[in-house]
Amino acid sequence: METTEIINIFSTFGFPTAMVIVMGYAMWKMYKSNEANNRKTVEESIKIRDQFISYIQMSNVELTGTLKESTMATKESATALKENAETYKETATALNRFAVVLEKMENKLKVDD
Repeated sequence: METTEIINIFSTFGFPTAMVIVMGYAMWKMYKSNEANNRKTVEESIKIRDQFISYIQMSNVELTGTLKESTMATKESATALKENAETYKETATALNRFAVVLEKMENKLKVDD
């Protein structure tokens, strides 16, 4: 609404009625402006939300893959630890047998410190 149109309203209707019309028009313009801003904000929010969801989905796939690899490595590590434990056990048994043999040899040779 142009200034001349506002002046015509005041000259046509009188001050109280013209104020109501002009205030109504001003409120309608503010409503339309806010409505446009709200639409823009909602569209931007939806875009950001969709990007965030996409990022979370991608991260979930990566983390799931990493977790799977970690689980496999843990299983392999547990198997290796079990094998190492068996090897240590065999080594300890062999050392004990060797210690017995050395003790018998010492007794036969009667070695004193």
